[in-house]
Amino acid sequence: MRNKVVADSGFVFSPELDAKMKSVNIDPSLTKRTIDAFNAGKYDGYEPIEAKEIPGIDGESVIEIKEGSNIIVGLATAQALFDSKGINIELRDFAEIDEAGNAIFSFDALTKIGNELFPYVGYGMLNGGSASSYVDKKKNSGGYPALYELYRNQIESASTYNEIPKGLTEAYINPDGSKGFDIMEIKIRALLIRALQYMRTHEGTTSQDVVKMFQMDSVLNHEIIQSKLEEYQNSPLLKDLLEALGDVSLKDIFLTGSQPLLAAITAGGRPADVFTTATGKKHGLIPMPRGHGHNFEVLKDVFTSLYKSGVRYYYLGNIDNMANMYDPASVAALAITGKNGAFDFSFKTKADVKGGVLIKDQFGKYNCGDIGVAVKEEKIKELDEKGHPILFNCATGVFDLEWIITNIDNIADNLPMRVSVQKKDAGTYVQAEQVTWEVIGMMANPMFIAVNKDARFLAAKMYTELLMTSGIGLDNANYPEEYRELATQLNQGLHSVLVKDYGMMLKDGKWQPLSIENLLPED
Repeated sequence: MRNKVVADSGFVFSPELDAKMKSVNIDPSLTKRTIDAFNAGKYDGYEPIEAKEIPGIDGESVIEIKEGSNIIVGLATAQALFDSKGINIELRDFAEIDEAGNAIFSFDALTKIGNELFPYVGYGMLNGGSASSYVDKKKNSGGYPALYELYRNQIESASTYNEIPKGLTEAYINPDGSKGFDIMEIKIRALLIRALQYMRTHEGTTSQDVVKMFQMDSVLNHEIIQSKLEEYQNSPLLKDLLEALGDVSLKDIFLTGSQPLLAAITAGGRPADVFTTATGKKHGLIPMPRGHGHNFEVLKDVFTSLYKSGVRYYYLGNIDNMANMYDPASVAALAITGKNGAFDFSFKTKADVKGGVLIKDQFGKYNCGDIGVAVKEEKIKELDEKGHPILFNCATGVFDLEWIITNIDNIADNLPMRVSVQKKDAGTYVQAEQVTWEVIGMMANPMFIAVNKDARFLAAKMYTELLMTSGIGLDNANYPEEYRELATQLNQGLHSVLVKDYGMMLKDGKWQPLSIENLLPED
């Protein structure tokens, strides 16, 4: 039976259902607007993305940034960009200048410029989702059937995470089998290390000048995340760094926008309604965010605050990618070229089963299409079988903040809403969501950076991937050979970023933090 709206009653659906929704932090009005729009066919107007072309590296829009590569731009144009943004960096000091006045920036020069740009860059974490898909047994077994039996016990033990914010789950498993530090906690450590490095090489700089962190959480997990930030204040990973930065309070410096939640929608056609039978219960509701693409609306005030504080570019990424940390050369490439945004894409592997791929769509524009939502899985499978290289979205973007602020209302209103049927342990239902990376299709001049997966894309969309990347079971003779080489590469990448970005060392089977003295020795 459909839930009837009682006219002028003050209730959206019914007293009982509205109360149940609010008890699990679902916004009844947002849910009704979404269902009404879905039933009216509003979301049908978003034409499905068609992958007319799967682009490769062209040296212009799709580039590699590595040793031996360079970027050439007009010096006067690039300097004017910096000057207009109030960035006090003299680009001539880092470039080779040719006779035509073009500036040639080597990889080393880009890295140096990017290091100088650090105070102008914010770092944002998409922290609104729970770990429900992450530990869902159907998702894990369906995505990695050959590995599921090997990891069954660990996955079943992790099933209690299904209502925990994913950023508060472990970032890795230690070689001795124990849990590592939280994802959010260790990411904060990497940013604080870089901030302290900048302060020690730039006299007169304060922590307010260089610590520019923000997140989008949700009303469902806001309190638990805020509570964790209080705990992190005394974390062995962070305590000494926060004190060295000037007794910084994480809760004070971490800007937050909280995303409202809507209920899952019934599957099986229209008219759709609220899905109320999760796990077979009466009024069994599934609270869910409207996709991470909702950030352009939710974080509008945060973006304004960041701009006022001097930020001109910002990172935004799914929190689960351990290799998504500040990359100075990428930031510099975006800044000197004046692109709207720069996005990491790695060559798709067997581990990349949930996410988006780089395409040229039916309109001839670069875009990012989610596998199974905007791009058909059959198309991806066909290209995979043909051996065609596919660039897989690392869910990492560096954005020009001025461009975002100028266009933010248009983005929020016109970013496509994608509707998909979800089949999970709780039941079969419809999910409506906006995908951040489809903003690429709204940009006049985006940049794509082709990267090595083990260096920049150590993501765990499913718990199986965390176990793979952590190297769990690699010494088992029954480890599926089809995944052994990939898992070995991912594990080597994890070791590299834990040492390089996170200031960790492996001792007695556990990753442990280096002291400030070992991280940043005094001259």
